[in-house]
Amino acid sequence: MLYTSRVGSLPSEVLKQVFQNLAEKEDLKTCLLVCKSWNLVAQEYFDSNLSIKIKYTAYEVLMEDIPIIGENVKAIKLKPYKVLPTDEHNEMIWRTILGYCPHITSIYFLKSRSILSLLEALQGPDLMLNDLQKIEVRELESYPLETQDLYLQANAHYHKTITSLRLYALMAVPRTIRSDGLVKFISQFSRLTCLKVNSPFSWEAIGIDRRRYPEFIIDIKQLFQEAPQLKEVKLYDCDIVARNWRDTNTVQIMEHIYLINLKIKTSTITTSTFQYVVALLKQVKYLHLIIHEIITDETVSGKEFLTVLNDLKACTSEMETANLKYNYNGQGFCAFEDDFNENDYVTDSCYSDDKEDSDHDCQVIVKFTKRKDEPEYVFGTVFYQ
Repeated sequence: MLYTSRVGSLPSEVLKQVFQNLAEKEDLKTCLLVCKSWNLVAQEYFDSNLSIKIKYTAYEVLMEDIPIIGENVKAIKLKPYKVLPTDEHNEMIWRTILGYCPHITSIYFLKSRSILSLLEALQGPDLMLNDLQKIEVRELESYPLETQDLYLQANAHYHKTITSLRLYALMAVPRTIRSDGLVKFISQFSRLTCLKVNSPFSWEAIGIDRRRYPEFIIDIKQLFQEAPQLKEVKLYDCDIVARNWRDTNTVQIMEHIYLINLKIKTSTITTSTFQYVVALLKQVKYLHLIIHEIITDETVSGKEFLTVLNDLKACTSEMETANLKYNYNGQGFCAFEDDFNENDYVTDSCYSDDKEDSDHDCQVIVKFTKRKDEPEYVFGTVFYQ
């Protein structure tokens, strides 16, 4: 455990003598999380910016420590099939852990073979996770339909607080979005600022006609009409349209869109939809646009579309990053940054992936808040392995 009453009662002078003789800096960092009195003494040896990494060999230690650090836990990355002994233990232990973490903001399931009970547990009426902003399932070999449905339902359960949402397009349509489609599902997240929709495969490569799945069509005009607060949008291998976007209401809505990061990869797009995409770029600083073919439609003349391309050029000249690749009228255009890799879109995401921590069974991010009568606490990361 991180704390016992005996060590917590040691005088500060004794603690200073002990801390000064610690050979490893990581050991001293661990002392920050033991208890309040240890924290006040140990933090004198560090700057305000600090990362704490504590490694354990069994998940039981997490269960012992969570009552102490739970109030400050901000994120958990968990590999349930390794951390938890059997499926029967999953929900009980998971609910116990979350019960001690009322201020958690992010939950990640990594390489989780049996997460159904955990996703169901997240929707329990007794859990009060009013600060939860992100739920993600990552690094699975496959995404069964049942898993996808529960994942969507878990996110929808916290639709009032979720700010980052990642959706995976499947060959079969999850029940959660079958009736209304993706955009309608997304519209319920009133605080959503980061959205990623992608497919882990190429529809054409596996011989599937995307028109059979209208639920996966992204009406990008409707998307920003329903969620104008979006700042980061990444759409990969989706059918993208912008129906009737020139109406007065749409123009007024666009004045209140403050998109910063836009990434699109799709096989085809019409000139009208492309025109709407360019109109979105007023505030964009980071653009990643890969389109196999821009198809001419009757609503945009050739002369008008050349103006659109000039507008695109003007917008990208003001951006911090702009990667473009498209074909129009049999001619291709390509403009990449020096370090750009077209295949990076497969692994790109709304979250930062810490590669060096990928082998840990559980990672808990701990944030200490400043109190009026005490020195400022620090950020900490605790690993359980």
